[in-house]
Amino acid sequence: MRKKLIIALCIMLLLTAIPGIPTALASTNDGIVRVKISIGTPSEYSFLVNGNYSVNGTGLDRQLYTVRLYGGGLGLYFGSSLISSGTSIRLVQHAPTSGRDNFIWMYNVGTGRSYNYTGDMEFRVENGCIIAVNHVYIEDYLCGVVPYEMSDSWPIEALKAQAVAARGYAMNDMQSTGAYDVGDTSSDQVYRGYDASNVNAIAAVNATANQVVTSGGSLICTYFSASNGGWTDTPKNVWGGGTDIPYYQVQEDPYDAANPSSLYETVFFPASGSEAQVLAYSNVGSTPNKTNAINYIKQEIANQVLSPHIPVSSFQLLGVSSLVAHTPASAGDVNYIYATGSFTVSMNDASYSALNIQTPETLEATATPEPTATPEPTATPEATATPEATATPEPTATPEATATPEATATPEATATPEVTATPEPTATPEATATPEPTATPEATATPEPTATPEATATPEPTATPEPTAQSSQSGINGIQFTVNGATINVSNVLLDLRYFDGTNDNNMYKTFNKDSLRLFVVKQETVNGVPGFSISQKRYGHGVGLSQRGAQQRAIGGHSYQQILSFYYPNTAITPQGYSRPSLSYMSTPDTSNAYVTGTSTLNVRSGAGTSCSILGTLPGGARLNVVEQNAASADGLSWHRILYGGQSAYVAANYIQADYANGPVKYQSHVQNVGWQEWMSQGGVSGTSGRSLRLEAMRIQLNGVAGGIEYRTHVQNIGWMDWVSNGQLSGTEGRSLRLEAIQMRLTGQAANDYDLYYRVHAQNVGWMGWAKNGESSGTAGFSYRLEAIQIVMLPKGSAPPGSTSQSFVQMGSVSYQSHVQNVGWQNWMSNGTSSGTSGQALRLEGMRMQLNGMNGGIEYKTHVQNIGWMDWVSNGQLSGTEGRSLRLEGIQIRLTGQAANDYDIYYRVHAQNVGWMGWAKNGESSGTAGFSYRLEAIQIMVLSKGATPPGSTSGAFVQK
Repeated sequence: MRKKLIIALCIMLLLTAIPGIPTALASTNDGIVRVKISIGTPSEYSFLVNGNYSVNGTGLDRQLYTVRLYGGGLGLYFGSSLISSGTSIRLVQHAPTSGRDNFIWMYNVGTGRSYNYTGDMEFRVENGCIIAVNHVYIEDYLCGVVPYEMSDSWPIEALKAQAVAARGYAMNDMQSTGAYDVGDTSSDQVYRGYDASNVNAIAAVNATANQVVTSGGSLICTYFSASNGGWTDTPKNVWGGGTDIPYYQVQEDPYDAANPSSLYETVFFPASGSEAQVLAYSNVGSTPNKTNAINYIKQEIANQVLSPHIPVSSFQLLGVSSLVAHTPASAGDVNYIYATGSFTVSMNDASYSALNIQTPETLEATATPEPTATPEPTATPEATATPEATATPEPTATPEATATPEATATPEATATPEVTATPEPTATPEATATPEPTATPEATATPEPTATPEATATPEPTATPEPTAQSSQSGINGIQFTVNGATINVSNVLLDLRYFDGTNDNNMYKTFNKDSLRLFVVKQETVNGVPGFSISQKRYGHGVGLSQRGAQQRAIGGHSYQQILSFYYPNTAITPQGYSRPSLSYMSTPDTSNAYVTGTSTLNVRSGAGTSCSILGTLPGGARLNVVEQNAASADGLSWHRILYGGQSAYVAANYIQADYANGPVKYQSHVQNVGWQEWMSQGGVSGTSGRSLRLEAMRIQLNGVAGGIEYRTHVQNIGWMDWVSNGQLSGTEGRSLRLEAIQMRLTGQAANDYDLYYRVHAQNVGWMGWAKNGESSGTAGFSYRLEAIQIVMLPKGSAPPGSTSQSFVQMGSVSYQSHVQNVGWQNWMSNGTSSGTSGQALRLEGMRMQLNGMNGGIEYKTHVQNIGWMDWVSNGQLSGTEGRSLRLEGIQIRLTGQAANDYDIYYRVHAQNVGWMGWAKNGESSGTAGFSYRLEAIQIMVLSKGATPPGSTSGAFVQK
């Protein structure tokens, strides 16, 4: 909760005069704050897109994506597929879809939890690691700050005050330089993304929208901390340097002190009584070490008054008659680090009788001979008083520490909220009427009559026995004390309060356990009816500006957020800032989800069905997901769905999944080998299987609640294209073990006017193919490849397709190619966009062969080879490059000939060393590099109908020096 860690501020003070100096309001501020998210220092990082987002104009599905270090920059991957690359990758948020979430879900290493982030998310490289920067509208940002800096359950006026303070703090750091403005930890402000359940905090942000604190018309940096310990402080006192600032002042804050949740530690010393009656209390989960506190005071009494040679175990602390703090830690501060006190002590052993305390030398000399003082056998009872030394187990009398709960009765201090009449704290001086405590020593003076005769025995030479505190003997080092038998009153004992928390680098007498508290307070008070003095350590945070606990207590007391801010930032005004929420562009991003997580805040995603399988990641409650196969397996008494998660199959417990498979405008079901008819799926749900080598054998498709109809037909093994059927009729075969190889479908009637119908298939040896549309063919023909799964999506007319539309259908009449790879040799033939070669293994391509299948015309190609340059054109399966000479390919050109050149365009792209996948070249253009000595590592080649849309970006297809 501490704002601006001291070290960071000290560094800042070297660069600027002092924190808190006002800055002019930014009239051009766009209201976007850049927040660095705590993802650690990874070389790769996965996150869940659960909204409408795009990268470089390409829409992203609601799926798990991974960003990795790649070629000196970054690569964005869906499974093993590279989606985008560059020096930075920015996911742009678009307008939300009604009824769907619109955020990115990311894991925060600082808390070990995941959060929902709205706005754009940018990934960059910093010091060789990936960083994430959330570009978020400041009001949405504050909705993720206020409930974590305070609590959503706090009074609304306190939350409003926090919202205004946090807004000003963030705006003071917003700038146009650097990669980000603020972090998401207490070094700046705690930020945990957007959670709609924080209704009170969100209401507070909305109610104070655009409001900041200003001084003289300029924005100030509104610092705040958890608790000021009862006194506000200034930047000058806390961090040093600079000058006084009118809106940061040292002033008493009784509301912070009155809040029972303000952190403090206190040790209490009665005005009179045995050490066992020292009451220690604390509300921070651990009681102060009262033994250390007593021993420190006794050691200083011995060092400064009696003799450093007297062990503290030889006398008892009987009371405190005065204790005054002094010497501030810095000029003008209220944090006093020394105190001077007067104490009553009792000797345990006659050998240390007060009669012999004249000088250290006398003490040491008489220490042993004092047995001659045996006439004071009556003193031996004092030796019996040594059992009181054994009474030091009086710490076991810590049951009195159990009296500490009564200390928790200090919430009576909560009565001090009415301390609004701060005079009441000053009413504690009535405790200064504790001269009566000094009367208590006089009460102890009643036993002194017995002691006095003996005590008077020695003091009589001074002829002034009774004026005890008035005419006392001159003790050691000029310290005054009075001897009355075995009881000694000492004064002017100097205490270094820093011993109590070890801030003087000496933990011998460390009393307080909470290292984060910063303010020493010495107070004369009465606890549980016992008068005395307390030493406390308070102030959790730096104490500058708004106190969160003070604001909470003031709001409970009826203060408005304006009154709260006015107290913590005096001489200021609340001023609106003129930024507005940016509008989000509309983009129809793909959404193949067909179910969502319910009944849990997070759901484990596992590598297999069963709780013993490894966890691949998690999904948040409400997240959309793509169920590929319902009830795919049973384990541990649960049914498990198979889902698509980051480009791979994974499993989730079915009882936490709410499906909406059959609720979309189009629904369909598949007849699957060895399975039979599956359940109906809808709107992008996967029907069929993948990874199980099971063929689709038949399909039924129908519209759901949409005017119009649907027609479809399938290409079947040994049959070819079947006739068109419609509205739920069977297409394909049942009971004949014949595979589907391709499909066509189209809308009819009003549906054809209002919607586009997209569909894609998962084909044997190919995988998921591109999306076909409105009657186009999807699948393969002539290769004997089975269809294994299908997805169908209906979108409003003219919407962007749900994904790539390239290579939706391949028939015999395609391009095939194979590569000769370093250390591998000739790979298998690939076709129509499938990658040939390797990626990520640093292996060079050395030779290529290509040929056309099922079309009129031919193919020619040539390669740029290490030490050779461009070789001659070859054609139709001939070798281009070398074999057995360890020479790398660096570039390539490919072109069609004959009728093929009239009917088709040939596209190709290469994966080059130090570059990655380059842009698509076309019809004889160069692809790769020249002059850099970069090896080609992989290639993709596609034949498309003449004039068809390129399969991807065509920029950067070839680079030469």
